[in-house]
Amino acid sequence: MDKFLNRSAAKTLDPVKLSGNGLQDKTGWTVSTNMVSQQDVVPPSTDDDPDAPEPQLASALAVDGKADTVFAGVSAKEDPSLTIDMGKSTQVTSVRYTLEGADAAAALGAYRIETSLDGEAYTAIKEGRLQLGDDGTATLYFDNGDDPWICTYDARYLRITGVGQAGKTLAVGEIDVSGPSGDNVDFLAAGEGEAIGILKSDFVYQPAMEGQAARSIPKGSVVFVGDYKGNPAYNVVMLYDAQGNVVGGVDENGNVVANQIILAPNPGDALLGETSEGRWVYWIEPAMLKEIQLPTQVRAELYRVDNALTNEGQRLTSDSLFASRPETLPEIELTGDVASGAKND
Repeated sequence: MDKFLNRSAAKTLDPVKLSGNGLQDKTGWTVSTNMVSQQDVVPPSTDDDPDAPEPQLASALAVDGKADTVFAGVSAKEDPSLTIDMGKSTQVTSVRYTLEGADAAAALGAYRIETSLDGEAYTAIKEGRLQLGDDGTATLYFDNGDDPWICTYDARYLRITGVGQAGKTLAVGEIDVSGPSGDNVDFLAAGEGEAIGILKSDFVYQPAMEGQAARSIPKGSVVFVGDYKGNPAYNVVMLYDAQGNVVGGVDENGNVVANQIILAPNPGDALLGETSEGRWVYWIEPAMLKEIQLPTQVRAELYRVDNALTNEGQRLTSDSLFASRPETLPEIELTGDVASGAKND
């Protein structure tokens, strides 16, 4: 075997951005149920055996990591339910239910999901009717009603109930639970719109209110646009060039100046959720562009703070790959739809 590296054949690999899906480890989880299953195993015992082994319940198949080991059971009088004990307080944001093939006819229909920290007091966090996708899965996000926020709950126990399905055989191939997948920041991908360009016309991002003038990004600004996932009230976006310098213009005193906003759909009377997806805009106003040369490559960093007024607790939670600046900057038109993830022209 040749022990020498052929350096002429060495290749430069493109960087790849990795992100986690928040899937929780199921090691040590247990499942209890009020359903009776023909799959339950009762070990043989004798009358004089004081330490008879406990029945082996088939409900454990629902969290064994194998979608093809299906648990099926029925509750004759009560709504059937499965209660998952995760062993410790765990952050949860969604449940994925899997049931493939012919077994799908016994899938959970109307459902209710509840959480508990002590196994005694339960709080309902999600209700609806389950619809399996073509892949035999359905992901149930713990949202905040009809708005797009994904909410995070602390729970040790999750109880999933088939509402109004007493006497019906229900089946589960696998149940997976996810927690927060973490903040994320990126530039607009191809097909979503231009990520870097010149603003074609003023973009009003905050209308005038009593005692406050409207706030807007002025026409002619250099704008950078991207997607984020996080908390719009506690995240901040910063841009850096390839040398690690903050991207910005220069004011009359020689200070580096730039602006950024994080946009999210208006939740109305509801509270902002802990996790949401939306757009961010970073810009340099025309008056600040006179003395600078825009970098050829830029990278975004997303920071989260504990106090939105003082930036206390600021820490880096995500960064993007480098984006290249076009040689000729295109015009970009921003509208209110950019806040809800629509394309910019």
